[in-house]
Amino acid sequence: MPIANVYDAREVERSLTYIMASPDADDRARGIRTLFLETLDFDHADRLVPLGPANDPNLPSDARLLARRDGFSILYVTLDGADGDRVKTATASSAAKAVGDAITDEPLLLFTSRDCDQLHVIYPDLSGSRPRLQRLVAHRDQPARTAVQQIANMWHDYGQLGKTMGEAVRNAFSVQPVTDAFFKDYKAAYDTAVGLIAPGIGQTSAEQFTQTMFNRLLFVHFVSRKGWLRFRGDSDYLNALWKNYQTDGSQSNFYNGRLEALFFAGLNNPQAFDLMRDNPALHALIGDVPFLNGGLFERTELDRHPGLNVSDEAVAPLITGLFNRYNFTVMEATPLDTEVAVDPEMLGKLFENTVNERHSNGAYYTPRSVVAFMCREAIKGYLGGRNIAGLDTASIADLVDNANPQAITVAQALEIANAVAGMKAVDPACGSGAFLLGMLQEILTLNETLFRAGHTPESLYRQKLDIISNNIYGVDKDGLAVSTAMLRLWLSLAVDYEGEGTPDPVPNLDLKLVAGDAIAGPNPRQLDLTLLGIDNSGLREDSAAYTTAQGQRKADLKDKVRATKRELRDNMNDAAPEGVVEWRIDFADVMLNGGFDVVIANPPYVQLQGNGGELGNLYKNSGYATFARTGDLYQLFYERGCQLLHPQQGILAYITSNSWLKAEYGKVTRRYFAERHTPLTLLELGKDVFDSAIVDSGVLLLQTGGSARPFRAVDMDRVKTSDVPPAPDLWGQVRPDGDAPWSILSATEQSIMDKMLAVGTPLKDWDIAIYRGITTGLNDAFVIDN
Repeated sequence: MPIANVYDAREVERSLTYIMASPDADDRARGIRTLFLETLDFDHADRLVPLGPANDPNLPSDARLLARRDGFSILYVTLDGADGDRVKTATASSAAKAVGDAITDEPLLLFTSRDCDQLHVIYPDLSGSRPRLQRLVAHRDQPARTAVQQIANMWHDYGQLGKTMGEAVRNAFSVQPVTDAFFKDYKAAYDTAVGLIAPGIGQTSAEQFTQTMFNRLLFVHFVSRKGWLRFRGDSDYLNALWKNYQTDGSQSNFYNGRLEALFFAGLNNPQAFDLMRDNPALHALIGDVPFLNGGLFERTELDRHPGLNVSDEAVAPLITGLFNRYNFTVMEATPLDTEVAVDPEMLGKLFENTVNERHSNGAYYTPRSVVAFMCREAIKGYLGGRNIAGLDTASIADLVDNANPQAITVAQALEIANAVAGMKAVDPACGSGAFLLGMLQEILTLNETLFRAGHTPESLYRQKLDIISNNIYGVDKDGLAVSTAMLRLWLSLAVDYEGEGTPDPVPNLDLKLVAGDAIAGPNPRQLDLTLLGIDNSGLREDSAAYTTAQGQRKADLKDKVRATKRELRDNMNDAAPEGVVEWRIDFADVMLNGGFDVVIANPPYVQLQGNGGELGNLYKNSGYATFARTGDLYQLFYERGCQLLHPQQGILAYITSNSWLKAEYGKVTRRYFAERHTPLTLLELGKDVFDSAIVDSGVLLLQTGGSARPFRAVDMDRVKTSDVPPAPDLWGQVRPDGDAPWSILSATEQSIMDKMLAVGTPLKDWDIAIYRGITTGLNDAFVIDN
């Protein structure tokens, strides 16, 4: 997005620099007042607004009201007692609720911590039960292009274009225009790089190499925001590296001269040697970098391709262009807290969009609000099946949906925490990891809520590490998608590392996030796994140890795990072929204990009869009860998901096309659900959920086992709301029939149906033979009697 008025932007930038360089809270308050009064033409205000009694000990007793204009008030909150620079969601929410109760204006809240390394400008939406935060963040000694641009443009919209202050503020805090502009610029840089690299290695290889190289560069740029990479003391790492390369002039190009050394010798340095001491020549080339572990910086076959040539023109648009024009944040946004910046979710969107442009693979990126809803519903379903004493459905919903622990006892909090710690969730079509990150965020939020109910807290970093290591798993047919998902999980860990110096090495995730076909293999339930001898093979122990292994031990354990898996497969008569996930072995630690507790996914939307029936031929003899040659691939994902679930009260949550509800080919799926499982929730979303999909979509949740009974449902097109989930009074019901189409009845329609059933007998139950109804008009001319 362009800056509308360069003069205004310069004034905003000077003000932000002054505020963050100020020695104390009083001086910062004066700087904030000057920004809004002199640059943005607000009116003077000066009073204290009480914030207490607040639940958050980091909050002071008052916020300072510094300026106001047309129904908006500017308030400054200084967090002198808070740990770290990040203004946590809970802290900002508590302040926003207190201010909302005390003043009638809409608030804009500005926060600084004790050292003022960051300035957070937060616009809270207070219309719901929990504040939804939208924030702009400026960092000391780092470019603040997005924050400057959005604040300056807010005044331009209001003062020059005549928009209302509400419209100007909402535009300033809207992340969509920023992400749209970033994707457009990224796509241009990506296409340029592919075009320059393709002559030496071919188009397909160039696309794969460029995606990996850009992922590596994005990861480096993201973590440099934490100050972990420095070149000659400069934390604007890639810019500093690029400038030194140009000044030096001794390398043939930037990729071979600097990036290869950075990727494969610096960031992939399992011995963790001190570059300055042990390799001063390498240190002179790449500066101070941490060992980050993980597969992202391991050299691949494409990295070794003899025809590979990466010119400066292939990388310059990213390093000197995108990285300087946009703010980056390592924080993953949630539906309740979004930063107007390029965040790690962008990696997923970039991957899905670039892949979909290359291949029609039916993959679509699921919006955050839908991801959060599905994850919360799955967690509620899982907890509801744990039979925790005294814990009813309403208390679980209040705890998970509203972060309200008031109805939870200390003993229940401990049981819930233990249950969640043992939950195993998998996405069998994980793509770039939207549901993996969504489940991580929802478990973190639940843990934070439980801490307030009496459960002992841990650091966010330790919690995330435990969740990533123990709770979430993923599979995708596309290896680049799996790599992107790992990258996002590593970044999520990086943001919350608060130890001294550089971070701990990231965990090895390639045994938990697996590249392969999730559905082409045999039913994981058709063999007694104990007969394979997995328990005595050491597979589970070696796989667990591999997660945190480094250096030669990592390589040795990986070889040992691979050899064990090959041996186990050789002992099976029906083992999945290469390239296909063998769930019974690849995820033996889970399957031996009965299966996954949650299977959650947005499986691909691909018709089986497409491409000459290629997929239909592949799966027609696969034994799927839901197979229909004219159907869709996601129907098989439904059945595979149910096979992976624990047979007692496992929870499946999928978003797919909703054609199976009414189409003839969906009959086999409807019958499968009605006869073998218990559907719980259906949310029909219409066509507007995905940017590029043209089919109606819907969310289905079900519980394994049992049989279908009436369950809650809502059609978003009929209730005319965009909120996910809609209010409780808008939900209707589905009365499932295995063969007939499934329709959603509103509350009014349910009432009418109940009355009809109460006083009448369905026609199919009458003991009469009906050959033909009453004929009218000239119907006799068209009826042939046998």
